[in-house]
Amino acid sequence: MGSFRAVPRVLRPVSASADPAKDGTWKGNRKQSDPPASPFGGPAEGRPIMQHVREWPIRLYFFEEDGQTQARVWLKPGAHALEAVGEARCEPQEFDVPEIGDEIAAARALIALGGKLLHTGETDVEDLRGAPVHIDS
Repeated sequence: MGSFRAVPRVLRPVSASADPAKDGTWKGNRKQSDPPASPFGGPAEGRPIMQHVREWPIRLYFFEEDGQTQARVWLKPGAHALEAVGEARCEPQEFDVPEIGDEIAAARALIALGGKLLHTGETDVEDLRGAPVHIDS
């Protein structure tokens, strides 16, 4: 059984450009002309610098009623859409602060969506390999 380990990647614009994806300055945490920074790769490591940026719009909807919040997150990364739900509720003895319920419900929905994305990726790799795999989160 094969195993893949996810490597977190933080992308930050390195210019004040209105659209770093179009002007070519969005290269991880550095410009293409900067020396490579491990662990994200670059010429010194024999890995290419990120050349393409893709955007996956995510829609996040909130529904509230009587101290309960439900967040629904929707993403269409390819041919099929993924949806996940997260919920939060206010304890009767607590103050009802809707923003807190939104934060908790959204976090739970996004975590659930992440699990679905990992499962989708795992299934895609299995289809390519023709054998079961496990992808760590």
